[in-house]
Amino acid sequence: VFWGHCINALVHSIILFWLPLKALQQDSVLMNGQAMDYLFLGNIVYTYVVVTVCLKAGFETTAWTKFSHLAVWGSILMWLAFLGVYSTFWPAIPIAPDMLGQAGMMVKCATFWLGLLVVPIACLLKDVVWRAGWHSYRKTLLEEVQELEARSQDPSKAVLRGISTKR
Repeated sequence: VFWGHCINALVHSIILFWLPLKALQQDSVLMNGQAMDYLFLGNIVYTYVVVTVCLKAGFETTAWTKFSHLAVWGSILMWLAFLGVYSTFWPAIPIAPDMLGQAGMMVKCATFWLGLLVVPIACLLKDVVWRAGWHSYRKTLLEEVQELEARSQDPSKAVLRGISTKR
């Protein structure tokens, strides 16, 4: 299980870095005359990482509560707000002058928006397919009971069957 998670993380890392790098490989110049550089790529990759990690956490959540919604969607929104504030107020806060205008450049870049849709989906597609297959063919007792309760059926037969087979 450990090595499976390590390999999955490695695949996610490769997708999260190489897809944006290849998408931005052509030296494009934005309308304001600024070029896409390593800092621009880094901010895009980090944004994709935040979105992917939050969606993965949401995918692994078994019960969606207001707190899990707050954690998943709030984390994404907090990162975007932080990036916007951090890249706007350099003259007032003299830290990282290279970040000046980065959020604006990202928002105006069509490649960023396309990648924001494609990269997390590419990362999580294997997880979704694996989970769907696993839940279709190898349900746990808990999943069987949850499905029966969702259909308003009595789960006692599944529980007794689970006890008798010692699942």
